Amino acid sequence: SVDTAIMTDNQTGYINITRFAETTTEETVAALKKLSAQGMKRLVVDLRNNPGGYLNQAYMIADIFLNDEK
Repeated sequence: SVDTAIMTDNQTGYINITRFAETTTEETVAALKKLSAQGMKRLVVDLRNNPGGYLNQAYMIADIFLNDEK
């Protein structure tokens, strides 16, 4: 479900999430670790053409990026 996880330049990571499947959160966390190790300072998360899927996966991914006060 995470089709692409690349660095677009020396600071910007790009992740494309094509659907929210059973392992999407695990795949996203792995992609973030990989990109962070490559020096990522900012991130683009592409959800275009994502038809949805497991609500709990979408919720857990949002929770990665939003703090408890949001």
